[in-house]
This record gives sequence, C-alpha cells and structure tokens, in this order.
Amino acid sequence: MAQHYPLSLYGVGLFLGSFDKLNQNHLNQLKRAINRYKPKLFSEHLNWGGY
Repeated sequence: MAQHYPLSLYGVGLFLGSFDKLNQNHLNQLKRAINRYKPKLFSEHLNWGGY
C-alpha cells in the first residue's frame, strides 16, 4: 500500500512525559518502521505513562 499511497505514522508508545528513560527498543522499532515505510508524516503522542 505504501507504494501507492502516502502514509502517516502516529505513535503512542514513547511516554515522553514519564520519569523513566526512553525505551531504546521502542525507538529502534520506530526507526525501522520509518525507514521501511518512508511515511510522509510521523507524529508521536505526548503522554504521561510507562511500561
């Protein structure tokens, strides 16, 4: 589908408002997805939380 339509990726898993460190594994997975699908837009939800 990415070959025919511009994609947008929206994330909700970084927990940017947390006291915890960023989840490096999650960041690596995001990087792989962005590199693979080359979305036109990427956005990450700013939220408070943790794993």
